[in-house]
Amino acid sequence: MYAVINEKLYWYQRFRGKNIIIARNGQPVDDSFVSSGEGIFKKEVDTNSSDISDIYNVHFYVMYKDEAYPEQDTWAIGDGVSSDKPYRIEDGEVCISGFGAVSGNGWTTNGRDESSKTIRLSDCSKFWVEYKYTKKDGVMCSPEQVDKQEVSKEELVRKIVEHRV
Repeated sequence: MYAVINEKLYWYQRFRGKNIIIARNGQPVDDSFVSSGEGIFKKEVDTNSSDISDIYNVHFYVMYKDEAYPEQDTWAIGDGVSSDKPYRIEDGEVCISGFGAVSGNGWTTNGRDESSKTIRLSDCSKFWVEYKYTKKDGVMCSPEQVDKQEVSKEELVRKIVEHRV
């Protein structure tokens, strides 16, 4: 999850009843952050603080057709999808994964339950970003507010890179 605090983006997590933001080297921190080693800084926050405008999770999707999964055309993507070869969103590549052992036509399998394929964004026909807010524009959301936006290929790349905090 992510939190926007004073217009700056941080990782956010709720852990054992505490709300924590996490910053890495290069992100703005002050004396209220505690170093947890190796360039990681943590700070407990109050989600009701007016300094926090947004708390959300974000997911990225592409529309892509593949004969190995004829029933599926919407795929979740992001930096965390495992692949047998390196890929970079900045180079127009993403990795998709599907349930089941599929190999051939660019697909590789991890054995029995998941397969992955690196694809080009230029082979995709649509791009989405989906936000799930627990706080938006300074107001807590209950239930969470979902905002799904169709974006351009360039905007998708920018948003994925932006969320590498």
